[in-house]
Amino acid sequence: MAQIEITSHFMVPPRIIYQCLNDPERLTALMQSPVQYKAEIGSKFVLFGGAVSGEIIDLKVNEKIVYKWRFNSWPEGKYSHVEITLTEGEDGDDETDLTLVQSDIEQKDIMRTENGWKMIYFERMKKMFGY
Repeated sequence: MAQIEITSHFMVPPRIIYQCLNDPERLTALMQSPVQYKAEIGSKFVLFGGAVSGEIIDLKVNEKIVYKWRFNSWPEGKYSHVEITLTEGEDGDDETDLTLVQSDIEQKDIMRTENGWKMIYFERMKKMFGY
């Protein structure tokens, strides 16, 4: 099993990033496909028409999101662990440094997983914010 770590800088406060990652309407716009998502610990979610699913393990408002996360092609019951941490940027509370660590990823899915986070989530979020 493998692990990825991705960092990304946003020119908006942590609360905006947190909202974007936890609001079903914003997630639908971001992913350009319907989502089933409720921002509650223990809530199960389905993304990309069922291609990705999981469960919310922990939420700390404007600071942290933790998931059990899987591709539907993985063996039943097999999940990776995703932890997203949001911190204020060096220039103050109007910027966010996001760190994503995902562990227990199938080796064959490393590139697909990393590219998905970077291109579908983080790059699209930056475009939504106008930069």
